[in-house]
Amino acid sequence: MTVDVQINDISYEEALVDTGNSCYISVNLEMVERLNLPKRVLNSPRQVQGVSQGMNEEITHYTWAAIDVGGYKVQKAYMYIIPKQRHKMILGLRWFEEHKVTINCEGRALIFQKENIKVILKNKTDVNLECVQIDSSEFIKDMLGAVQVFAASMEDIEKALSVKTPVDPREYLPEYLLPLIDAFEPKNATTLPPHRQGVDHQMPLETDENGKEKEVPWGPLYNSPTRIEPDASKWAVGGVLLQCKNKSYEEQDDEEALWLP
Repeated sequence: MTVDVQINDISYEEALVDTGNSCYISVNLEMVERLNLPKRVLNSPRQVQGVSQGMNEEITHYTWAAIDVGGYKVQKAYMYIIPKQRHKMILGLRWFEEHKVTINCEGRALIFQKENIKVILKNKTDVNLECVQIDSSEFIKDMLGAVQVFAASMEDIEKALSVKTPVDPREYLPEYLLPLIDAFEPKNATTLPPHRQGVDHQMPLETDENGKEKEVPWGPLYNSPTRIEPDASKWAVGGVLLQCKNKSYEEQDDEEALWLP
């Protein structure tokens, strides 16, 4: 029986549930190097037998990592490194005893009595997906630059190019909206609403000697390379002219801002 174990919040590894293994937790060297886990030398080597396809091995190093088994988290779990171990990780008897974990063989689950957590073990039919973490910005960039290929029939093209039949809103509006039928006319959707005197605001612009409206002034934002002299700008708001010639640009960190009263 196997279960998925998350290592250091970055990788999920398949661990063998083996109470016949007297070790705490053991991992193979390939997983340690792939996840760049730390390695330390044991004070005295230990002999191990029975987990390396019938070969005797000597344990000389150990490692540690944060592990998460179905929501049960251990911030620092120590693990023996067995280089030729067939399984990536083996949860041994000592680990089950320390964390008070029981195995429900009939329900194929691990019961963590401390936290009252039940973890369903993996079935042999589960698909092992090799997922690779990718950067979100690179993924969005690839999606924006992607090309979509699709097929369109002549019927689809003719339908798209055909003249659209005007829709009569009376066929779709409920009865209580019929007095406002003019608001739903398609031809009125392309026009601006009428000006409401005393409600809507307006900004009359200055005119030159020929009665033509002057160009609307503007102020540079952020790192704009263009500079506008303060005494060249006049703003009209609600018919009142705002003279900006006595106002100045405040420069800070090479950024310019126009301050209006």
